[in-house]
Amino acid sequence: MGDCDDFSILVAAMLDEVGIESPIGFFVNDYAQYHAMILVNLDDPGGNEHYYHEDLTQSGLDLWRWISIEPQATIETQGGSWIEQWTMFAVSELDV
Repeated sequence: MGDCDDFSILVAAMLDEVGIESPIGFFVNDYAQYHAMILVNLDDPGGNEHYYHEDLTQSGLDLWRWISIEPQATIETQGGSWIEQWTMFAVSELDV
C-alpha cells in the first residue's frame, strides 16, 4: 500500500537496480492537487500512448525525451487527458 510518491520511489528503485535511470517528477494541476510520477528515457514506448518532456536540462537531467510514467497504472493506460493535466514543478533523481 502507498500513495503516488511511495509507488514512484518503489518503481524508480526497481528500475535503477536494472540500470534504467528514472528520476521522480513532482507535479501540480489547476486544482492545486499534487502528484508524483517517474520519468524514463525511452526511444520507443512500444506504440503505447505517452506524455513526454523534451528538455529537462534546467532540472539537471540529460537532454533526452523523458516520458512521464504513472507507476500506479498499466503501460497501456499511460497517455490521454488525465496525464496532460499535470505540470511538473520539480524533479529529483533517486539517491540509492
